[in-house]
Amino acid sequence: MQLIPKVCRSRSRHIKAFLLVALFALIPSISYAWSGEVVHVADGDTITVLKGGERVKVQLYGIDCPEGAQSFGENAKAFTSSQVNGKVVEIQEMDIDRYKRIVALVSVGNLNINRHLIEYGYAWVFLRYCKASFCSEWTEVEAQARKTKKGLWKNPKAIPPWEYRRLEKGKDR
Repeated sequence: MQLIPKVCRSRSRHIKAFLLVALFALIPSISYAWSGEVVHVADGDTITVLKGGERVKVQLYGIDCPEGAQSFGENAKAFTSSQVNGKVVEIQEMDIDRYKRIVALVSVGNLNINRHLIEYGYAWVFLRYCKASFCSEWTEVEAQARKTKKGLWKNPKAIPPWEYRRLEKGKDR
């Protein structure tokens, strides 16, 4: 004797199948995370990480540090280096940029380096690209760093790196 009609069992199977397909459809959108040792720090927001013996360039997601020739550019690089160089970091991939670098959140233990750079005044939140839900919190962290004049915020005329690059590009003409 069947207590559940065939129609209900069939509908139940369809719902389970739909949920399974939906789950697999979401998997590619879940960020891919991996660990590796930092072997080079190019600047405040670009590092090279060993992944299975391969050197992989990683751009830190959602931030922009001063360029090397800018005020605090070398300080940002030194700060990043002190936090990650020679250490094993976790890379949470967010995107691939036009230069084929992995754009990622970088962590050492529980410390998010991207946010840490903002907190200590060595990076701007790059709102043009920072679209994740936590970016609004990072903007508040940046405002606090500005208020307390940490890092580059000691300079009241600090120029964002994207403006600096645009001005430098214009000089080549």
